[in-house]
Amino acid sequence: MEGFHDPTAEHKVWSNRYVLLISAAAGLLRLPGIFRGFWNIDEPSWMMLGQAINDGHVLYRDVVDQIPPLTLYVYAWLQRIFGDGNGYAVALFGAFWIAVICWAIGTLAFRTAGTTAGILAATLYGAFSMAFDPDDFLAFNSETIANGLISLSALLAVHATGPGTNTRRAVKFLLTGILLALAVSAKTQASACLLAFLAWRLFKGRRQALPDIGWMLGGTLVVAAGWYAQVAGAGAADHAFHLVFEHQFAFAQVGSLPAGYLALKFFWQTGKIVLCGLPLWAIGLSGLVRVLRRIDRRSEMQLALFWFVFAMLLVPAGGRLYGHYYLLAYPPLALAAGIEASRLAGLRGLGRRVMAFAALFTLGSVIGWTAAAASGSGRLTRFPEESRFLTDRTPPGSNVFVWGYAPQVYLDAARHGWPAFYSNSFLVGAGFGSPGVLLKEAGAWERFTADFQSAESQSRPSNPEFICSREWEQFLREWDANPPAALVDTSPSGYNRMDYPVLNYPQLRERLEGWSGPVRAGAMDFWFPPDRR
Repeated sequence: MEGFHDPTAEHKVWSNRYVLLISAAAGLLRLPGIFRGFWNIDEPSWMMLGQAINDGHVLYRDVVDQIPPLTLYVYAWLQRIFGDGNGYAVALFGAFWIAVICWAIGTLAFRTAGTTAGILAATLYGAFSMAFDPDDFLAFNSETIANGLISLSALLAVHATGPGTNTRRAVKFLLTGILLALAVSAKTQASACLLAFLAWRLFKGRRQALPDIGWMLGGTLVVAAGWYAQVAGAGAADHAFHLVFEHQFAFAQVGSLPAGYLALKFFWQTGKIVLCGLPLWAIGLSGLVRVLRRIDRRSEMQLALFWFVFAMLLVPAGGRLYGHYYLLAYPPLALAAGIEASRLAGLRGLGRRVMAFAALFTLGSVIGWTAAAASGSGRLTRFPEESRFLTDRTPPGSNVFVWGYAPQVYLDAARHGWPAFYSNSFLVGAGFGSPGVLLKEAGAWERFTADFQSAESQSRPSNPEFICSREWEQFLREWDANPPAALVDTSPSGYNRMDYPVLNYPQLRERLEGWSGPVRAGAMDFWFPPDRR
């Protein structure tokens, strides 16, 4: 029979407590982040855009960004409850959400292969989902939000294949589809995981496969219809399609990427990540190989295989291969590793030696990466002098615009963005991405080595497909209707390779006539309207 292993009630209670304890401990490992502000530039970007949503601006129509909506709404919700720019709330909620993922994966492994599997799966995810650059793996990013939803959907999907009435089965698969669609609305690449669940259910065959797939698809349609009704009701449907679909496609396709460059970068980045999480990857892949060889035919392990393979397929999309892109593959890897490790733990000889090495490696990894997090390794660059200067010279609650890509300046100065842009990337054609991706006329090796140059040593090449005429029109229209209280030009600092001086753009040069500036403070230039000289 498909579905959960059914331990005794008493054993189930105590084992669930063990899994819950491990999950809570995994969440606590993230607490050093509470004392650090933000890990990467995505977090302050999303905080600022969340503020704009809370201020009444309509997402996509007024608030300009290309990512799906759920992540921005989560950041808006956290600030509505805990206050604007509250990084402590983000860190605490992120720690809680990691614990939820560990619990879901641990519970699924426990009900598949027993107590040891559950504890090990939760432990391996908790330990190694932080074992890479802190700015990639410790930030509360959209992959983490999606992973929690996908892990909960896996628990539901496998539970649905167990005993129960057809009505309960249908409801569970409907909820599975809803959770998977919400995951996609947090991270576009999570669409691969949705396809993985559908492929898994189709592969399982049997009489119920098509109805199960139908209910899952029905759940995704519920979410899609809900989001469409919201954006259409706000008059933002056209804007949403333009930003989320057209820009996402351009984001993935920017530049002609040589196959050699993609191969070099994939093996380099994947090699680093595998080495940082060696027990998770080695034991997890060993378990998945047993599924491929048809040695392990359990439904849960088959789901883990589909889930892992499909998640990895989109990692190289666009050639960026950021570390956090790999996080979508970690829950199925941890599930497979926990179940496989429980098998190895019962073997003598090589199995026990492997487990001893894995235990020592995991302990060292937890201590090392926690120490790195507590020491401040990977923290986002801050600009205290520039932020204080902006705070002292603009009224509280006023809207300003930071020309460049440094959203932390808004938050540190306690000023809202104007208009609802968090950077000038849409306006100057500096598409997001590593230097190697953005180089238009370069060979594979030149692109690969460019990725190792410091951010301050080079500008972002301007890509015509990212110069957005619609956004320029919106920007200038809002400027004319409500000029900002200050404009901050980050180009003198070279921060984030945004070397695009504001005076190089005739549209802005014309509107800055009569303004006082540029006034240099720290590494940035400031412009103030005539009434604030």
